[in-house]
Amino acid sequence: MLCVIYIISLSVNAANDVFVNGKYANKKTYRNKENKTTRLEISNAEALEITIIGHTEKNYDFLTIYDSNQIQIRHYSGLITDKFTVEGECIRIHFKSDAATVDEGVKVEIKAISLFHRIKTDLHQAINAMMQQGTGDIYFKINQLVDEFIVVETQLSQENTLLSGELGEKAAEQAAKIAEIYRNIAIQGHAIKASHTAQFEVLDALQHKTKTKINRLKGKQLKNKQLLEDSNLELENPNLPMIIQKLQISIDVTKKAIKALEKQEIAWKNFYRAQLQLIEITHDYSEKINFLLYFLNENSQLYELAAKNISLNEIELMTLNETLIDLDKLKSIVADIEASESEMAIQLLKIDETYITP
Repeated sequence: MLCVIYIISLSVNAANDVFVNGKYANKKTYRNKENKTTRLEISNAEALEITIIGHTEKNYDFLTIYDSNQIQIRHYSGLITDKFTVEGECIRIHFKSDAATVDEGVKVEIKAISLFHRIKTDLHQAINAMMQQGTGDIYFKINQLVDEFIVVETQLSQENTLLSGELGEKAAEQAAKIAEIYRNIAIQGHAIKASHTAQFEVLDALQHKTKTKINRLKGKQLKNKQLLEDSNLELENPNLPMIIQKLQISIDVTKKAIKALEKQEIAWKNFYRAQLQLIEITHDYSEKINFLLYFLNENSQLYELAAKNISLNEIELMTLNETLIDLDKLKSIVADIEASESEMAIQLLKIDETYITP
């Protein structure tokens, strides 16, 4: 890929695979009023893994990363620790400091990786982002609240049918607490749905890249097969012994190339099918999360009502049991979501175990 670099800074370094300043360049700090643009490049790389560490004066000194198409992909200030991948053989780095305070500096290093590795890495990031957004401690909170309420409910059932006194107050407090937690979790629904939508877009884009790679491999095979056919036709014509030998070598090399491309195509197709299965699982997982959020939002209102009625001594234990949600049903929904997460983890492991030779 051609990397066109527009030089807008005061200083430009030669292309290489690492950028350093400050302590990473064997100096105490970087300088005030630095304004550098550097290109990091590894020729013919399908993709790059970028590792960044360092520290700049927060909100005043900045490190900005651009991809090979001059699109800004990262912008940092303050403590920096990051690792990510980008397609193409080069990136552009712009470092700028103001006229006052300085800090230890930064180090940016690139390593060539295959497109296959890049797609696998991005798959992991997308799935992890989907599972972490809004679902981290939901299960723990729900299970803890349910277990606490069951204890209170058991104590109440051993007393009398009317919810009053100290246990009644405890039940009301617990019901109100559950209502609040359910409502707070349900409120996260829009953010969770937005995050899931964003990650589905990433997964679709990765799937498209895989399909494009398969089509390119098919194109290379067709090109080589045409070359093989032309060489065989030429071999049928009268030629000098030396020309015949060259043609035979060309035919042998082309046959090996076609076989290698066919193996790659099979591997990429398997990888593509694994992605399809993963996407199907994640859509199912997202629907389960949405159902849980709906379930909690609806039933938070029931717990609020129960808490008020208990406080007014206007509800009996039997009525409470009929009013509130089936706790076993809620646990079943949560367990179903956890099973989907396990299924996603297993599918990711299968993808990790897939290898494609260059």
